[in-house]
Amino acid sequence: TTFDVINLQHSKGFTPRVRAGGNDAESIRAPLRNSTLVVFEIINPFARHHVYAPLLRRFNSKTSTSGTRVAVLSPELVMHTHRLWFATKTAVEIASHEAKFSAQHYMLKPMSGFFATTFSLQVCKSVTLFGFSSYHPKHEDASFSSMYTPEQMRYHYFDSVAGVTRHHSFDLAYEMFHQMSLWPCSNLNLTIVS
Repeated sequence: TTFDVINLQHSKGFTPRVRAGGNDAESIRAPLRNSTLVVFEIINPFARHHVYAPLLRRFNSKTSTSGTRVAVLSPELVMHTHRLWFATKTAVEIASHEAKFSAQHYMLKPMSGFFATTFSLQVCKSVTLFGFSSYHPKHEDASFSSMYTPEQMRYHYFDSVAGVTRHHSFDLAYEMFHQMSLWPCSNLNLTIVS
């Protein structure tokens, strides 16, 4: 089974008559393939009514011939993922403060990849993450770019849209993925290939 986990911003590409808003650059998605689109921003009323409902009608109807289906993540899994993110974020911030490290405040909203990874760990025997890094705009400067190819520094693997870091803390997400892959008692089979 192939799953394509997509956020609200990218969902609008599959619902041409719906404007999802936002000021971020438009991303170009790959053509539809025989997969299941997984959407997760179910607690957002706009997403639920104006984007996901049309997606479900378009792809899950008996007349759909694309081979694509849409699945909506369970609200319980979505809330669990938010709680996991918030608890870890808070613990890291408090520990950094108490250890007298430089004060780091991470963004409140987990990135789409965090939802995708949490979902995948629930339904797959093993999960391998390719291309994840602690993306930051400073990685595009000359000193950092000398260590990596432009392909390795891309924000998304599927387009060349400039990275946006005002919503997410990629460094915290990457560290969380890394720690999850190391937890000896977690019974998770998670591998990260950078």
